[in-house]
Amino acid sequence: MTRRFVRLVIVATSGLALVACSPQASEFEKSAEGLLEEQLAADPGGTWTATCSEPADVEVETTFVCRATNGEEERAFTGRITSRSRYVLTADTVPPGEPAPVPSTTVG
Repeated sequence: MTRRFVRLVIVATSGLALVACSPQASEFEKSAEGLLEEQLAADPGGTWTATCSEPADVEVETTFVCRATNGEEERAFTGRITSRSRYVLTADTVPPGEPAPVPSTTVG
């Protein structure tokens, strides 16, 4: 079976754009977890569960760490807040034996 891995660079506003005031750090955390699970659902590796650290604050350029696992494999991601209601997730790891990732895929 050929496994597919697309380097994820996700520009995200899902859930955050609806917040009238500045979002809380926990909203970035929960949104990133949901978005990763949604994007990895198409992966043939099974069901993925994502967990993210809560950003220390919601200032632009603040980073946070996410991990996704399917029980056999783990992938790491870095989140970076790019504006009041947006963040970017970048894949930090490529599964062993996979080709070099494509430069980016944007979802948003």
